[in-house]
Amino acid sequence: MKLRYLAGALALSAAIATAACGDDPPPTTPTPTPTPAPPPPPANPVLTAPRADFPAENDQLQTLRPMLRVLNATADQAGSRSYEFQVSDDPDFAPATASSVGRYYRLVSAQNNIPEGGDGKTQFEVGADLQPTTRFYWRARARQGTVDGPWSATATFRTRIEGYNRAGELFDPLTNAQSVGALVGNLTLTPGRGVTINTNDSHVRYNLVRTISAGEFSFEAEGILNNSPGDKTKMMAMYDGNGDITTSDWRFTVEKRDGGVIAWRMIAGEPEHAQIDTVGNERVSVNFNPGATYFWKATWGGGFDLSIREGGPTGNRVYAFGKGLNHSYEPVPHVAFLGSPIGRAGADDASVVGATWRLVYIADAGKARPISLGTAIIENPADDPRIKNRGIRFVP
Repeated sequence: MKLRYLAGALALSAAIATAACGDDPPPTTPTPTPTPAPPPPPANPVLTAPRADFPAENDQLQTLRPMLRVLNATADQAGSRSYEFQVSDDPDFAPATASSVGRYYRLVSAQNNIPEGGDGKTQFEVGADLQPTTRFYWRARARQGTVDGPWSATATFRTRIEGYNRAGELFDPLTNAQSVGALVGNLTLTPGRGVTINTNDSHVRYNLVRTISAGEFSFEAEGILNNSPGDKTKMMAMYDGNGDITTSDWRFTVEKRDGGVIAWRMIAGEPEHAQIDTVGNERVSVNFNPGATYFWKATWGGGFDLSIREGGPTGNRVYAFGKGLNHSYEPVPHVAFLGSPIGRAGADDASVVGATWRLVYIADAGKARPISLGTAIIENPADDPRIKNRGIRFVP
């Protein structure tokens, strides 16, 4: 009896224990602490464009290394800023390409990482001489962090009007009432216009640093009369500078005769057939307008070619003619003239009278006259064909 009671008690205890275990909650996993979301990145600063402060718009400078200054940009948040400046002879600021090299400089100077000035202005001094007698365009922008602000409005200045005579290249603006050549006889230098030859026996003489065996001789001229005093008068000439130009073995002459007839001759040394010139009906007449500007360009090297354009270097072509010559042009010394020295035929066959020359360029064939050379003297650049015909816009 006692054994049966004990067995029952144990069974009852086991049942109670089993029931009690069934009532316990299942074990739980601790809830992880949520990771906070990263803060949003700071917004990029919003920058304004700086404003050109110096030089004054379209200012005629007396330097080739100008100092450019802007009024600082502003931003909608604090931070240090630096500046980038660009200078170009072309208002699109494009880099030079193979087709543009030698024709115009395009982007000629660029400098970045210039610290912002603490007085509300930031300045940049161009580090190398710019081309003289040229209208340049410039702009600047600010950078804060990795953000570039907008460019300033394009501004302009004009470099010092000056000429030079160096090996293989000569430029004489003549609009600054000066000349890199020798003024011989009765001539008038007019600021802004150039040099006027007043008598047949007057001229401008250029002693070139070295011989240019293949090259260009070009200039602008106005006030050309169809029937000016003299006979076989010359607009330009070259030879070896010794003795009579008429009998020189290195004669190079371009004539404007009565009635505006154009004739030219080139002799390249002593050998037979080392001469080419215009003959017969090759001497044609150009009806010159004395109120217009004409661009004259003679080239040599393997021959001779003359082009005359009314209205400037890209104006309407009114004359174009040339011939080949298988002889090298090698005058020593090499002397060039606006007009001509007197030859054996006397003053009547020397210089054209009454015309005004400017922007004279004589150079090796590999140094093509830059389109922008001389643009500093343009009164209304937006209307000038040298700018309009380049397929670019002008920013006043």
